[in-house]
Amino acid sequence: IWLVIVGFYKGWIKSPVAIAFMVIGVVSFITTMIFGHQNLFIALYGLRIWLFHMPFIFVMAYILDKRDLKRILQFLVFVFILATPLFLMQFFSPPNTIWNATVGGEISDAEMAANGAVRPSGFFANGVSSAYFNPLMFSILLAVYFSSYYRKFINPSVFLLFLVGIAVTLVTSVSRGTVIQSIITLVVVSVWLQVAGAKNNLWKILGVILILVVFINLFQSTEYGARLLAPITYRFESAAESEGGTKGIFISRVIGPYLWYKTPDLSLFGKGLGLSSNFAAQTLTGGYNFILGEWSSQQITGEMGLILGTIIFFLKIGLLVYLIKRSYIAARYRKEYLPIALWPFVFTSFANGHYNLTSTLGFIVLGMILLLLSLKTNRNAYSKNRVFRHS
Repeated sequence: IWLVIVGFYKGWIKSPVAIAFMVIGVVSFITTMIFGHQNLFIALYGLRIWLFHMPFIFVMAYILDKRDLKRILQFLVFVFILATPLFLMQFFSPPNTIWNATVGGEISDAEMAANGAVRPSGFFANGVSSAYFNPLMFSILLAVYFSSYYRKFINPSVFLLFLVGIAVTLVTSVSRGTVIQSIITLVVVSVWLQVAGAKNNLWKILGVILILVVFINLFQSTEYGARLLAPITYRFESAAESEGGTKGIFISRVIGPYLWYKTPDLSLFGKGLGLSSNFAAQTLTGGYNFILGEWSSQQITGEMGLILGTIIFFLKIGLLVYLIKRSYIAARYRKEYLPIALWPFVFTSFANGHYNLTSTLGFIVLGMILLLLSLKTNRNAYSKNRVFRHS
């Protein structure tokens, strides 16, 4: 909050998108108090996203530099490697063990398990957080794998641990979102590297695909490996039955979240800021539920109304289109592959991630900061040659 306030007065927030988020957030706060739920605390809780979290992305992109990016990436890899044994312990432990307890000591419900395995949450309060953290780390792994520049930051033994950790967490994630996002990231990175002229990386791409195929086949051929794969396989099979097969999963998980206008009881001015948060659900209903639908784009439109919600949606999409253009330029002319590797995760999370869940909002902000930093051409944060002066 303090950095955003300082950044506002120092002129660090130059992005029209960030300014638009702040203005629209204030306007929506006013309409919330006039036409919406009129609960001041819930409205302020929703306003904080647009007044502080979104501008914070651009403040960090302004004041940090490539040296900070290196330190952040090394720290994330270090944390991820430490978290991998915990993921395994949670996966193999029954739902009612202390390893699967949430904040406050609450024990997970056995009904949350798939084939007896709980979705591991790692260091976080819930499995949804790891469903953001793990795909983000997969993006970083691809950048390190394809880029000799980022490979210098991590010694070979640490990279091997990192690679093993990614493989383990993919298998034991019990999260369709984690698997689908990782596949999307691999496909997008592979295509864009070829489009950007990185022809020498074709064998590396084929190598990754071959390793994944061999890895899965080896797991399925052993009793122990089949046990590891059973929970995530069960999640996909049960989802296919309830959602109409593979086509249904694709529509509901990939296309559905971007139908921002399909919000229950959509109105012109919306139901009010913060209404789709767990805080609002607990305050107004005494439980946790999706008051305005499951997907974030629909939740935002439901809160802000058709006009403001639509503007927010296209502002986000427009910014992401601009960023893929910058990522392509970075890959083609500077051999900078981290932006391309991060962009698929950022697209999914920033365009339609869960803004109203505190931890996932943090990963949305972190992913955007990393992408913007990776696109900066200067090493000195206060250089006059800033890529994002007018972004």
